Amino acid sequence: MKVLEINNIARKDMPISYRRIYSGDVVLENTDHESFQIPIEFVLEHVATGGFEVQVAITDERVADSTRDAIAQHVETLEKNGQLP
Repeated sequence: MKVLEINNIARKDMPISYRRIYSGDVVLENTDHESFQIPIEFVLEHVATGGFEVQVAITDERVADSTRDAIAQHVETLEKNGQLP
């Protein structure tokens, strides 16, 4: 599956500044070129080495681990481009 975009991104309030939790809807495209949207939650956690880790939570059974990795890469791109709230 291909990640097209993530819509409705909202940041949840957290008292910890190095950890940010977001929710949103990811739009995916399957091999038949049909797109569909599923809710996700993702966490960006800054690590001591200066980078950050991305964790993606999805409850939809249609999404494989490779798609979860693609979503995490998309989130990293959004963060690097300053597009996250």
